[in-house]
Parts: sequence; structure tokens; C-alpha cells
Amino acid sequence: MHTKFSVLLASLISILILIPVCAAQDDSDDFIRPNQSCTVFYAAHDDVVLGGNNEDWNNPLPQVWFVPATENEYGRIAFGFDNFFMQGGMNDQGLFFDGLALDTRSEIDTDLPLYPGSLEDYALATCATVDCVVDLYHQYSRYYLASAQLLFGDATGASIIVEPTELVPTADSFQVATNFLQSQSDPEKYTCSRYKTATTMLAEANTYSVELFRDILDATHAEGRNPTLYSNIYDLKNQIVYLYYYHDFETVVTFDLAQELAQGAHLYDLSTLFPQNEAAKKWSERTSNTFQRRLEKAGYDPDIDPATFAAYVGTYEAPPELGIATRYIYVVAYNKHLYVNTPGRLSRYLILYPRSATEFFHMLYDQDRPLDIRFVLDDKGDVVEAVMTVDNIAYTLPRVDDARVTEE
Repeated sequence: MHTKFSVLLASLISILILIPVCAAQDDSDDFIRPNQSCTVFYAAHDDVVLGGNNEDWNNPLPQVWFVPATENEYGRIAFGFDNFFMQGGMNDQGLFFDGLALDTRSEIDTDLPLYPGSLEDYALATCATVDCVVDLYHQYSRYYLASAQLLFGDATGASIIVEPTELVPTADSFQVATNFLQSQSDPEKYTCSRYKTATTMLAEANTYSVELFRDILDATHAEGRNPTLYSNIYDLKNQIVYLYYYHDFETVVTFDLAQELAQGAHLYDLSTLFPQNEAAKKWSERTSNTFQRRLEKAGYDPDIDPATFAAYVGTYEAPPELGIATRYIYVVAYNKHLYVNTPGRLSRYLILYPRSATEFFHMLYDQDRPLDIRFVLDDKGDVVEAVMTVDNIAYTLPRVDDARVTEE
């Protein structure tokens, strides 16, 4: 893959499909840097096989959703945020994963193809074991993981850390991942306190249990500007998930995956599942206010009449150089907002904020770089195309007849 094209493609993907990393801010509202946070671990002994995760982030809108099984895909539970990109999850075969940021960036071999969508979701949809996951990551580029890594574990007792360039299998009955590359580090010189805490607690345990995992999550949780927004424990043998919100480890919500999948596709806003948490409420309000200031700085005009959005609703043809996995994108209006939908294996809706009557942008809580869309009208006032700008590169997307798309 051409290097320049690879960079552009990765930039677009990082916006359209948020990669599983944690981010932190310093005292400036606009400064984003990799965070020394998030802790993922796995342990297996006899009939007890568990995965654990602390999700440390600065987005106040965590979500959980359920994807029922089909003839060709396993059912799964997914955790993430308001763009509905999977940050972690488990399938009905007992395979789980979660992701972490790294404080370094690796050069990735781009000879392998980039999977057109979320490779992590594809892994949960099609794999029952870590061996299958290993095969997948040998087939596709890890370009999007240049500054991130993943930990996968299955119900058989196998786990692996997927680094940008290496695969690190477990060498014990447990495995812990935080924010450094174990393949490039001397075990005698590991300095991450969360890694040391989790490793020590697992090594000293006589047995593995949900209670032990809860205590480890509590001991490694983060507070401050980028707190632990949610924590989960996966019982991989029984496909049970224990969920905690905003590092309150006294209150738990339990999901039986089989029961949830039987209800069909559905989702929950995590905050609605728990009693009101005053600390979480105050943090969320402060973070939302900060995001509002960032929107205003980016040119957001809240006075644009939502009734005008209907003119932009329609289907737009994406040029090949845009590098997304679908030929068309869709613009839809809902509840006084405009959204761009990127269909495919992991369809998601990205909210568009108006700058003017014809100019819009999308911005995430944890990214300052917006995606810009400008709608172009003809002399009659009809929309003929949209111009999407990513990293100062403009792409023209002609508007097409919906009937033509249906026929194709």
C-alpha cells in the first residue's frame, strides 16, 4: 500500500471508526495525548476463566449494545461510546477482548491489506478461540494499531496480546496488559504501577474469582480528568458480564449474554443502568461543558434552523480514494440533528454540527481533528454533491438517486 495513501486512510479510519485507545488531557482543553491508563487482564484455572477491564476515558457517553447471532456470525456484547465503535466485548463462544493506548508509536508493515471495518468486531463475530484471532491478525495489517494494543482471551485458557508488530501469548495462567510493549521491555524493568498491582494480585491468589477481579479493578482504577468510566468482568465459561460504573465497585449490573441476545439487537446508555452517581454526574457535566467550548471554537452555530437539514438527506457516492469500505454513505436527519451514516459490517451514525447553512463538521469528545462536510447546491438550490475534508484533503461525493442504489 502506498505510504501517503496509507497515512490518509488511517487518518480517515481514526475518525470514522475510533480505534480502541484511551486518551487524556492536560490542563488545556485542546491538548490530547496518550494516557497511561486502562488495564486489561485475563486468568484461567480449571473451570474458572475470567477477563477484566478498566475503561479510562474522557467521553461521558459510554454505551453497551448486543448483536444477535446469525447463520455466519456469533452473537456478542459490545462496549463503547456514542460513535458505537467497539472498544471491547465478548461473544457467545467465550472470546473477549479490550484495547489500550501505548505511549509509543510503531512503524507498521503495510504490505498486508487493511480490513474494511472493525477487525475486532470481525474477530468476535467469526472466532471462538485465540488461535483463530492469531490467524486473522496474520492476514490483515495492524496499521491502525500503531499506538495501541489489544488483549484477547478465550474460554479454553488461552490469551494473547496483539501489539502493533508482535503477538505476545500468555506464558502463565494469567496475562496483564497496560500501556507499554512487553515484547520490547525487560520484565525486570517494568515500571507501570497498575501492571505491577494486577500482576502481584493475580500471582498471589490461591484461586481466581469474580471477587478477586473486582478487587484488582478497584486497585487499578483511575480518577481525575480521565477516570475509569466503566469496568467489566467477563465470565468466559458461562458468558456472564459483571459491569461497574464510574469506579463504584459496590454496585454491579449483571448481563447473561444468552438472555440479552434472545431479546434481539438493543443497547443501553450505561448511566441509565445504575443509581444516580453524583461524582459521575459532576464529572460528566464538566466534560460536556468543555466539549461545548470546543464545538464553539470549531465554529458550531446552534442557531441554524434544523428544518433546513431535510434538504441534505440522501445518498452520496464515496470515491475510491476516500478509502472507506463502502461505495455509498448516507446522510439522515433525526431529532433535530443531521448524521452521516457509514454502512457496512459495523454501521454507525456520526452527528454533524452546523457551521453554516451548508457547512457541517463531526468532532469526537476525545479528538480535536474534525471531519468536515460541505453541501454544494446548484442554481435551483438542490444539493448535487458533498465535499468531505479529512486532514485538509477534500473528497467530492456526488449525490445519487436512491432508486439507483436500490437497483444495484
